[in-house]
Amino acid sequence: MRYLTVLLLAVVYIAPDAHAQQGSYGVNLGFGLAKALGEGSEDMSLGPSLIGGVSYGLNDNVRASIEASYTDVFTNDTIPITAGTAIVGLTAGVKASTSTDPFSFHLQGGGGFARVKAYVDFANIEAVENGGMMFVEGGARISFTEVFGLMLVVGYNRTIGVGEEAFQWMPVRLNLVFNRR
Repeated sequence: MRYLTVLLLAVVYIAPDAHAQQGSYGVNLGFGLAKALGEGSEDMSLGPSLIGGVSYGLNDNVRASIEASYTDVFTNDTIPITAGTAIVGLTAGVKASTSTDPFSFHLQGGGGFARVKAYVDFANIEAVENGGMMFVEGGARISFTEVFGLMLVVGYNRTIGVGEEAFQWMPVRLNLVFNRR
């Protein structure tokens, strides 16, 4: 995680402006909450959802992105043990967006690698599996300057080839967006 932080800070510093312009570079740092979906999710609480990534403007309305994410959903108070599922993902995607100032909207999708860890804290038990994941998300952005904006994002994520059933979750995040030309 420390290497990802250093990489993202370096990109913000050295990346050659705003919005989804052709040839622009962007950095996206987000934080929020995630809710597990599907069978068994009624016993799961909201957990943290973090994301960091870089993007490149292919034209005025399309960006290519690479993002790393971390989500952890765990049991709620109705279960007397602490157990949960933590997912680390590395994905590539394509984002389509409107190019209106200061507000814009986007839709993004993609896929990549997932590392899923199921754990039970009191018994010090954990199981780790690697597989794939896919995601779709939509969001609204407000730009404060040509370089900085905030984006509210809602998504749907699903693991592929991990365990007997796919793990699904819905993150809701506030992203800090930095763009440079």
